[in-house]
Amino acid sequence: MSNSRQKNVVVSKPILYGSVATFMGRKAEETKTHRWSIYLRGVNNEDLSYMISKVVISLHVSFANPVREPPYEVTELGWGEFEARIQIYFHDSNERPISIIHLLVLYPPNSQPASTKKVKL
Repeated sequence: MSNSRQKNVVVSKPILYGSVATFMGRKAEETKTHRWSIYLRGVNNEDLSYMISKVVISLHVSFANPVREPPYEVTELGWGEFEARIQIYFHDSNERPISIIHLLVLYPPNSQPASTKKVKL
């Protein structure tokens, strides 16, 4: 089989992206009230490196290093909610990067106190 591009063929691959935030407790520093992670991964943690060359997660400008590369996850401490941009680049140079805007949410929507239980990703 040739490595040439086939016409009228669409390949679809599901991915998961999102964020998790944990309240650090009442004794946390004012600017570090939550530990949060933004991630992108394959379903059932499937390795996507055969089709994705890199993922760049651009955070709020207040973070010193806004560009992140694999393993497709960023974990930080912070206090505020913001929109992060997730850009997915493919090995196939004919495919344009995909850009996703994701809202990092630290507080539950119903205004209940956040859980302090640790979540393993």
